[in-house]
Amino acid sequence: MNHALAAPISNRSLTLLALSMLVATLAIELFSNGFYLPNWDLAGNILGMERVYFGNAQYGKDILGPGLPLEFMAHYPSTVLAKWLGLDIMLANRLFVGMLQLLAWVTLLPFLLRLAAGRASGVWLLSIAYLLSFELLVGFDYGQRDHLFILLAFPAVGHWILREFDQPASPSTRILAFALAGFGCAVKPFYLLLPLVLLITAMIRQRSWRTLLRPEELTFTGVVAFCYVGFSLLHPDWYDQFFEMKDLYGALTSSPWWVITFSGQLYIFWAVLTALNEALLPAEDKPIFRILLLAALTCAVILVIQRRGWLYHWIPMASLMFFTFAAMALSWFRQPRNAVVWRRVIAVVAILALAWQHPAISRWRTATQLQFWLGNYALRVADATRPYLHPKDRVVYLTFSMPTAMTLSGMLGKPPNLQALPHLFEFAGVFNLLSRGDTERGEHYWDQVMGRWRHSIIDQRPEAILVDRKIKDHDLLSAKLDILEFFLRDEAIAKALRNYRQVDFPELKWSLLLLRDENEAAASLLLRKDDAVRAIPLDTDEPPQKE
Repeated sequence: MNHALAAPISNRSLTLLALSMLVATLAIELFSNGFYLPNWDLAGNILGMERVYFGNAQYGKDILGPGLPLEFMAHYPSTVLAKWLGLDIMLANRLFVGMLQLLAWVTLLPFLLRLAAGRASGVWLLSIAYLLSFELLVGFDYGQRDHLFILLAFPAVGHWILREFDQPASPSTRILAFALAGFGCAVKPFYLLLPLVLLITAMIRQRSWRTLLRPEELTFTGVVAFCYVGFSLLHPDWYDQFFEMKDLYGALTSSPWWVITFSGQLYIFWAVLTALNEALLPAEDKPIFRILLLAALTCAVILVIQRRGWLYHWIPMASLMFFTFAAMALSWFRQPRNAVVWRRVIAVVAILALAWQHPAISRWRTATQLQFWLGNYALRVADATRPYLHPKDRVVYLTFSMPTAMTLSGMLGKPPNLQALPHLFEFAGVFNLLSRGDTERGEHYWDQVMGRWRHSIIDQRPEAILVDRKIKDHDLLSAKLDILEFFLRDEAIAKALRNYRQVDFPELKWSLLLLRDENEAAASLLLRKDDAVRAIPLDTDEPPQKE
C-alpha cells in the first residue's frame, strides 16, 4: 500500500458510507436479537442489572457475578433505555453496543483510509470487513466482555500504528479512540496486556520513556484509573463482594495446555498469516501488518493466561485476525500490474483456501450450531413437560445457564421471575472446591449460593421446578455434577422438595418436580422411598415415573 494518500475520498462518499454503516449495524442487531440467545454471562448481567436498579435485589446478595462490577455497570445505560422506551431489555443492550461499535468505526476511519490508500472502494471493503469481524461473526456473544474489549480497543491500535509511521490523525480523534480503549481494557485486568505490549514496543522503537507522557497515553491511563477507582468509590460494597467471590470463579480454571490445545486453530492461522505477510506483501505494507499480528498474538497470550479458552474467549484474537486477513487480501489484489504472475496466483489461492477455515468463521459456525441445538433441545423439553403444567403454575428453572431458562420460559409462557439467576460458575465452582477437598471455602461459598436458591424454592414455593441434569463431564468440572443431587445436599431445600413429586425424562436428561396438592400431601405424610425426590442417574435405563 502506498502510504501517500491518493485523491481523497469525497465528503459525499463518506456520508453515504456512514449512513450505510448505520443501517447495516441496526439491521444486523434486529436480526440477531430474534435469531440468537445472549451469552451466559451477558444474560445474567443484564437481568441482574434490571433487578438491582428497577427491583429490590441487592448486588452481592441476590445477584452474584463472575466478572468485575464494571462489566455489570456497563449495562446500566441500555437497561434505562429499555425501561424508558418499553423495549426488550436484550434488544436494548444490542442496540447500545451497536452504537458503541459505530462510534468505534468513526474513530477508526483515518486508519481505514490509510489502509485503503484513500480509495473509496477500499474503504467500503474494509468497512464491510469491520462489520463482519466485530459484529456479524461474533454471533450470540455480541456485547460480552471479550467482545467489548477488542471492539473498543481496536481503534486505538489503528491510531497507534498511524502515529508510529508519522501519519497521525487529528488529536481529538486519537484521544477519543484511546478513551474508548481505556474503558474496553478496564473491563477485565487481563486486557491491559495489549496496551502494555504496544507501549513497550513504542518505547523500544523511540528509545525514550516520553511515550508515557503523550496525550493519548495519559487519556488512556486516566480512563482506566477512573473505571477502577471511581466506580469502586461509587459502589465499594460491590467490589468487596467481587473480591470475596473471586476464589469461587478461580475454581473454574483449566490448564494452559488444555487452552492451547483447544484453541490451536487460532495459533496455526496466525502463523500462516505471518508467513504470507512476509512472503507476499509489498515491503511498505509489512510493518503495518506486523503490528496488527503482534496485537493478535498478544490476544492469544491473554487467552492462555485466563486459563479458560471457551469460544467467546476466542473473539479478540479471531476478530482481529479476520480484519487483518481482509486488509491483507486487499493489499494483495492491489499489487502493481507488472507484479509477478505467481504472486497474484498464490494470493488468490491463499485467500480462497483460508477464508472458509478462518477461526472467526469456524468459531461462528460452531457457536451458531450450538444455538440451533439448544433451541431444538429446549423445544423437546418444553413439549415433554407442558402437559404436566397448569396455566397458572409458577415455574423455577434449575439449570446452569440463564439463556436456557429464558428459552424454556418463552416456550412455556412461564417467566423465571421467582428464581435466582443461575450460572455455571456458582455451581461448578462450589462443586470443584468440595471435590478437591477445600471444605472450608467450599462450604462458605455453598451457603452464599444456596441462600439465594432457598428463597426461590422454599419461600416462593413454586408449583413446578424444572431441573436441567444434562451437563456432566464439562471441561471445567473435575468430576460429574448432577444439579439435582447438588441441591439435595442442602438440608433445607431437600426438606422442601419432599412436598414435590418427581417426573423424570431420561432421554432428555431433565426432571420435573410438581408440588403436591393438599390431599396428596396429607396422604403422603410418610413418604415411601420411591415417592421422594431423588437424584437417580438419568443415563441408566430406568423408565420415567408414571403419573
